[in-house]
Amino acid sequence: MTEPPGMRFDCDARDDIAIPDKCRILIVEDEILIAEDIRKSLARLGYCVTEMVTSGKKALDSIQAAPPHVVLMDITLKGKMTGIETAQKIKDLWHIPVIYTTASEDEATVALAARSNPVAYLIKPIDIRELKAAIELAACRAQMEKRLREANESLERKVSERTRKLREINRQLTKEIQGHQATQAELIKARQRLEDAQKIACLGHWEWEVSTRTVVWSKEVFRICQKDPNVFEPSYEAFLEMLFPEERDRARKGIAQAWRKKEPYEIRHGIVRPDGSIRTVLQKGRVQLDSSGTPTGMLGTVQDITDQYEIEQKIRRKVSELSVFNQLVRSGVGQQDVGATLKIIFSQLFDFIKPDLVIIYFIKNNRLVFQGKSGNDNLVSFPASATLKMGECLCGQVVSRRSPVFSLDIHSDSRCVLSHCKNAGITSFAGLPLKAGEKLIGVLGLGSVSKRNFFGEKAFLTAFANQAGVIIQNTLLKERVNNQVTVLRNQIRRIKKGEDLVRKNKALVQSVVDGIPEPLILIDHQWKIELLNRAAAMYLDVSPQEIAGKKTLPGVLMEKGYPDPTQTIKIDNMGRSVSFETSGWINSDRIKKISFHPVREEASDAPMLILHIKDITEKKQLEKQMVQKEKLGALGQLAAGVAHEINNPIMGIINYAQIIIDDNCKNELHIQILQKIMKEGRRIAGIVKSLLSFARPVSEEKYAPVEIKPILNDIKSLVNSQIHKHSIVFEVVVNDSLPPVLGNAQELQQVFLNFVTNSIYAIQKKEALDKEPGRITITGDTVSSPAGQRVRITFHDNGIGIPRNLIDKIYDPFFTTKPPEQGTGLGLSITHGIVKNHGGTIAVESRKGRYTRFTIFLPVALLSADSE
Repeated sequence: MTEPPGMRFDCDARDDIAIPDKCRILIVEDEILIAEDIRKSLARLGYCVTEMVTSGKKALDSIQAAPPHVVLMDITLKGKMTGIETAQKIKDLWHIPVIYTTASEDEATVALAARSNPVAYLIKPIDIRELKAAIELAACRAQMEKRLREANESLERKVSERTRKLREINRQLTKEIQGHQATQAELIKARQRLEDAQKIACLGHWEWEVSTRTVVWSKEVFRICQKDPNVFEPSYEAFLEMLFPEERDRARKGIAQAWRKKEPYEIRHGIVRPDGSIRTVLQKGRVQLDSSGTPTGMLGTVQDITDQYEIEQKIRRKVSELSVFNQLVRSGVGQQDVGATLKIIFSQLFDFIKPDLVIIYFIKNNRLVFQGKSGNDNLVSFPASATLKMGECLCGQVVSRRSPVFSLDIHSDSRCVLSHCKNAGITSFAGLPLKAGEKLIGVLGLGSVSKRNFFGEKAFLTAFANQAGVIIQNTLLKERVNNQVTVLRNQIRRIKKGEDLVRKNKALVQSVVDGIPEPLILIDHQWKIELLNRAAAMYLDVSPQEIAGKKTLPGVLMEKGYPDPTQTIKIDNMGRSVSFETSGWINSDRIKKISFHPVREEASDAPMLILHIKDITEKKQLEKQMVQKEKLGALGQLAAGVAHEINNPIMGIINYAQIIIDDNCKNELHIQILQKIMKEGRRIAGIVKSLLSFARPVSEEKYAPVEIKPILNDIKSLVNSQIHKHSIVFEVVVNDSLPPVLGNAQELQQVFLNFVTNSIYAIQKKEALDKEPGRITITGDTVSSPAGQRVRITFHDNGIGIPRNLIDKIYDPFFTTKPPEQGTGLGLSITHGIVKNHGGTIAVESRKGRYTRFTIFLPVALLSADSE
């Protein structure tokens, strides 16, 4: 089945220095319905989708034809390349930022995706606001990187052009001097070209004659410093006066050192021009020497690099913000205590934003409850109240509006009705909502003693608050889980104590009751109890002395309020041992094996019977657990597949409902219905996540380096009898130098044994068709792949083969071609899951009636120096 063609859209292809008005986005998604849904949502947000493609190859072709600003990449794609491989190529070839949009959230996939340095990793169904924030961050980062490259290229071109022109001028001057044909007009023209070149490069030159204390500036230096050459007299001291006071001493020391050591110098500093504007300049100079090597003056240049410096500052700011987010996530993830998490949040804010006060409130019982604060030493003590009402003061309004609130001066702000912050000395304030997804969990407040415009940092503060809200929510959940774990541990301890007591009592009874721990009752043909051991007495909860020879078994059961199961049993003609299983004797929750053994007496024709009661509940439960374990293995595989397939249509349902609401739907009833559709869609998405957590394998054992050849030799020993029985030629061709793989030896043995037993079965089926001797060959070697070195193990047999129409079904749970008594159809499904958990893959090739070849690729274990 061929892939659907990509859908291309016309977009404004201009590349401005700022973030484009219409950010061009390429959507790479294997589900066309979801891609179309994302495109419509992006169009409403003002973005332009260049094309929608379903495979990695088409994505690369689309970028080659019309490069976008941002790529939205699904991890599961059609074709040979995965989304992660495609993203890595896009990064290497075009430096275009990538945002992952996927239904996969297992740790292995997230870790692999992180290597391609994506801007974001969004889980389906995608929140459009999160997607918009990620796209803006990606576009901003790409444009900043582009501006830096363009600025460097422009600077290099300008310097190159200036150098070329200077050389040309020098050549012309030399020629004019040598030929005595230089004229004053040509000299003026050459000087004008030099001035033009300096103006283009924002580069001026100066000369300083120390003996006469004369300083000469070019016109470009006057322009950079915004001085009138007809009025201003340049001097060393006058230039220093234009520097920032804190930079003057550094400039003096740099120039003095260059003079003393007779070496060039380079200084970057700021200057304040007469109109109050600030420019950043790069000053270079060298010492001029006379014939004796004595310094006589200096010659240098001044270049205006303000634009380049501002670009560098913006990039540094964004890098610093990303570093804060990364540090917050690294420090916050894994915390088990909310107090420790709040300290981390306070620390990150004080290091980067440097406020005077940070406070945090949590929402509890429809009120804001104070949780913690931090402030600098200059701040008057902040008397935090226990609670705040919703909508009360600035923090309360953050909750009511579910958006940030800023105040430049709380003393004149009518919204600030409480005196806590004012009395503490706070002037400016910012309140940010703490969110975990759509859930509002509290308020983050920042205060400054002096006037400060926190609104200018709104984007960073909002993103920080959102990240902090997620980390706080995770910590709260961990605390709740830890509390539940503690309760469960206490319950387990009590249960274990009870079990220990039961074991002690059982051991005591067994030591007393004739060495037989199971109930034995001797009855006659009328069910009269003649004799019973103490185990039976305990089972019936009676005294042996009270009933032996006096009562019947049905009578004892009826006295105890139990139903009489003996009505369905005829013992008059029972001349042989009879056994059956039941749950109707005494304890209906337990399964018993009831056995009747005849004991004939010479003086009587009626047989006596020994009734043996054996509790087999645990045995039956163990048998059920074994069957259930196989079913759960298959169910885990099914759950993972179903979860991925459900996530995509659910995302479409939620987004379509949101589209209708956003299209200004006026019918209130329709809006309520659409909101219920979105709510139920998110509930289904939650159920899918639960299925995924069930599908993930959990192993208490750590993987370790495993040698393949010993496992294969052990398997050969295990199936040796079957091989000889069917005259099968069994070969293992594996070198001793085959490197180990990282995994679990027992699970790998299960995988290999399953392939071998399937091969033996296939050869047995073929024996009835021809007399060709059966052959099983196992080979092992190493191969290279983009992911690194792999060990390749191949299982080849000349059995009956697999029909072409069944080759795609062999890994499905409960699918098998074997009779019901010979297989459940779970072997290859479980095998596939084990290999996948080991980071490996399976390839199959088969021809009906000829052969079957299974090939397993497993990652080579990387051994440390100590292990070697």
